[in-house]
Amino acid sequence: MNRIMSILLILFTLSASAQNKPAAPGKHVPSARRIIPAAERISEYVPKLKGKKVAVFANQTSLAGKEHLVDVLKKNGVTFRVIFGPEHGFRGTAD
Repeated sequence: MNRIMSILLILFTLSASAQNKPAAPGKHVPSARRIIPAAERISEYVPKLKGKKVAVFANQTSLAGKEHLVDVLKKNGVTFRVIFGPEHGFRGTAD
């Protein structure tokens, strides 16, 4: 019984370490192992924001694709209560 448990522990350790290996540079990383930023998952969380009091903290680099996050959310029907913009405003145009 101890031998079987030891073998199972070794197999589990090997499979876990194989799953956590970083991909070689230039290799495709399967989406199951890739971190997907929220900007690429808008359709998943926008329905949860509709009808809510939404506050956004954004700057000029807050992009969803090639559009500003605030514009994308607004196009998708999200109503903002407040938008916070650090230093030079959320579009980066303020003094």
